[in-house]
Amino acid sequence: MEVTPSQAAGSFEYRGQTYYFCAKSCLARFQADPLKYLAPKLAVPAAPAKGVKDVEYTCPMHPEVVQMGPGTCPICGMALEPKEIQAGDTENPELADMQRRLWVSVALSLPLLAISMAQLFPSDVRIWV
Repeated sequence: MEVTPSQAAGSFEYRGQTYYFCAKSCLARFQADPLKYLAPKLAVPAAPAKGVKDVEYTCPMHPEVVQMGPGTCPICGMALEPKEIQAGDTENPELADMQRRLWVSVALSLPLLAISMAQLFPSDVRIWV
C-alpha cells in the first residue's frame, strides 16, 4: 500500500529511510518491531516423500496450462489435475477443504433451522373444549 507523505497519519525513520503510515496503529506496530515487517518471510520447502517425483499438473478445461505441482488454473480457476495416474491413496487437499467448509456451514445453519422451525408453533397453545 502506498501512502503519500502529505496524507500520512504518521511517519517513522528507520536505518536512514522514512516510512509513512495510513493509521497510528500501524505506526505503533512498526515502531515496536520494524524487522518483522521489513524482512522477507522465507518459505521453507517441504521435504518430498521418498519415491515421490515432481508431477506435472494440467487444467481439465485448458490443457495448454501445465505446471509442476498442484495449483489452480490462471484462466478459469479450476483445480489442476495430475497428467499421470498416481497409484496409492494420497491426501486430497480439496476434499479436506470441502469437508471443513461443509461442517462449518452445518454448524452455522443448525441454529437458524431451529429458530425458523420454532416460529411454526404458536407460543401460547390453547385447548378448545
